[in-house]
Amino acid sequence: TDRDPAVRSVGLTALQACCARGVGLELIGDIVDLATNFPETDVRTMALGVLGQVENEGGALGIAAATQCLEDKDEQVQSAALVSLRQMWKRGDAEAISTLAS
Repeated sequence: TDRDPAVRSVGLTALQACCARGVGLELIGDIVDLATNFPETDVRTMALGVLGQVENEGGALGIAAATQCLEDKDEQVQSAALVSLRQMWKRGDAEAISTLAS
């Protein structure tokens, strides 16, 4: 729960190194909070990277958070959100196609 961006970044880097799809799902809520609410762009971007790696394919919470981040004020976060979504969406998902079209 440390609010220091450097500490958060190190923690997210560690998660990214050790977590695979479906591993660390108990942390999804915290990762989503970082991706959507943390003031530092780098932390939001890293959180989206971890989210796309950890969340299950089709995971509603991760997809909702990354979709929200498509509207972030920072283009780096928007790009990370799109990459994250591509990792979580199921191939041919109608909602995914609709999100990209809008």
